[in-house]
Amino acid sequence: MRTKRLLVASVCAAGALAGVLAVAPRAPGSIAYGIQHYTNGYAYFSITNLHRFPIQYGVAIERKWAAGWPDYFGVHSYSPGPLRHEPPDGHSEKPTLAPMRSSTFRVCVTNETGPWRLSVCYFKKPTKLDAARFRAAQYFAEHGMRRLESRFYPRVRAPIVNGAEMTNFTVCF
Repeated sequence: MRTKRLLVASVCAAGALAGVLAVAPRAPGSIAYGIQHYTNGYAYFSITNLHRFPIQYGVAIERKWAAGWPDYFGVHSYSPGPLRHEPPDGHSEKPTLAPMRSSTFRVCVTNETGPWRLSVCYFKKPTKLDAARFRAAQYFAEHGMRRLESRFYPRVRAPIVNGAEMTNFTVCF
């Protein structure tokens, strides 16, 4: 009787562990965004979440360097380093966008004299299960168990989507 209970408990524990390990972050799908209008030094953009899950996003204005656009992952030597993607104007935190929903935001572009473009970095909004998996991965990392850490919470780069090159024009009469 006791052996049977132990066997059932160990099978349940193994099944639960396999279920936790099998839950991996979904691969990135896509977002759509475009400029709506430009007025008084602000560009207004709309963004649509084409995923089946909520996302959080941040935006940044990229400036074109002499050797090209910024390289976030350090592949090229001209990379200026990671650009911080902040919440859009009017938001104190990265906004959440529900699946198949759209939102409008603005960015200040008054200081842009050369070519610039909008960059959007987004990621799946963390769930309670994601938070528990992250804490478990932290525990394994602190105790030198890197393989278990990466199984519980693999490190994934957040997708970065870049817009078209734009330039501010000033009209003089």
